[in-house]
Amino acid sequence: MPMSLTQDLEPKSILEDVIFPPGDLLSDEPPLETELHLRQIMLVLQCLERIWKIAKISMLAVI
Repeated sequence: MPMSLTQDLEPKSILEDVIFPPGDLLSDEPPLETELHLRQIMLVLQCLERIWKIAKISMLAVI
């Protein structure tokens, strides 16, 4: 009987193999949590929604 992935992997052994980077790394990049970043993400999502709506309408017109 084959074993499932959850039976093969033990959570304790996985965590021992993971190497986490230090949290105090320096970066010249602006933070992502700004209002500008939020507005950019919202704009991308609105554009995608319009594209999907147009694509859906055009696909219905073909059928």
